[in-house]
Amino acid sequence: MDSFSLNYLLKDLKKLDKDELFEKMKELYYDNKKQANKIFDLEAELNKYQNQIVSKQSKESKLINYDGYDLDWVMAEKIVFILRRNKKPMSTKQIINELLMIEPRLNDLYSEREKTLSNFIYNTVKCGFLVRADKSIGGGYNYALKGKQKS
Repeated sequence: MDSFSLNYLLKDLKKLDKDELFEKMKELYYDNKKQANKIFDLEAELNKYQNQIVSKQSKESKLINYDGYDLDWVMAEKIVFILRRNKKPMSTKQIINELLMIEPRLNDLYSEREKTLSNFIYNTVKCGFLVRADKSIGGGYNYALKGKQKS
């Protein structure tokens, strides 16, 4: 605030009697308090969002370093990676659980994640990368890499 506007404000305040001046000061005090509370609330919200960003970045950085797993792969490559890594036939549920453990952002990407990921597994079989190894306990199939039906 420049000196001219400050002098003008002081001139106006000098015209007020004690009660009016007291009311004006009280009004300014409460306005200042409201603004301070707004700033405090905004800082808390900003901290919350910054913590979420840091949390997501740390999760993604852990995923990128996950033994050669690449977030940019197509889903068939990710499924083959899981089966190759485990070196044994796996059920649809086991593959999906491992995918979600490795890449938790899939929970947010697909509203019906089990159905969607199951379709990806089916398409990977149709493309010839996987074969149905045997019946899974509780229904469904175990899947293995092509050429490695049973272990």
